[in-house]
Amino acid sequence: MNNDIVKKCTLCGQDFTALDLVCNPDLKLLGMVYMPREGGKAYYFFQHDIKGCGTSIAVDIEVMSHFITEAIPITKLTLTDCCEEHCVNLKDLSVCKQDCFYAPYRRFLFKMIDQKKQDISNL
Repeated sequence: MNNDIVKKCTLCGQDFTALDLVCNPDLKLLGMVYMPREGGKAYYFFQHDIKGCGTSIAVDIEVMSHFITEAIPITKLTLTDCCEEHCVNLKDLSVCKQDCFYAPYRRFLFKMIDQKKQDISNL
């Protein structure tokens, strides 16, 4: 699965694997957002940060499920009374503490951010 193409940049046409999304420093991670109008799905958003491109790329969070090492709850608590509403704001980079389907993906967001910081510091 790590070598399968999961996204193509709509502007420059570059293909990306799930591993590219995690490690490629040219893909700046913008955040994660739940989109009720998109069938109640959540997406990671990246910016393809290379000269001549700069497009935003949305990827269904479930593409990363094989990277999630913790149990993924079945229940989706988004927009319920106990929801902390982190997943409804792309700019919110807070950790969710709920036992919600989206919480492990949110925690993985921070692993990706850390991975990209490490890769940049190794340049």
